[in-house]
Amino acid sequence: MLDDNLRVLGRRINDLELELEDKKEKMAQAESEKFAINEELSKAHKYQDSVRREIEEEMRDKIDEKERHIRKLHDELQQREHEYTLETEQLKN
Repeated sequence: MLDDNLRVLGRRINDLELELEDKKEKMAQAESEKFAINEELSKAHKYQDSVRREIEEEMRDKIDEKERHIRKLHDELQQREHEYTLETEQLKN
């Protein structure tokens, strides 16, 4: 009877060791997959950042161009107002 119990416990320990090894392998595989996923995520973030910077630069250029155009139009308006004022004064005289 003691031998039977010992044999059963020995098999159970062997089964548990096999199960432990299987779980270690699965954990190692999961770690490897996690690392690969993190690498892909890092690449995606880098790509996203570069696209964001590129878009920001394009938008900044467009804004600068619009601001230059506005300043030019403002200067033209002032010049026209000045010309109008001069012309009006000339007509008065």
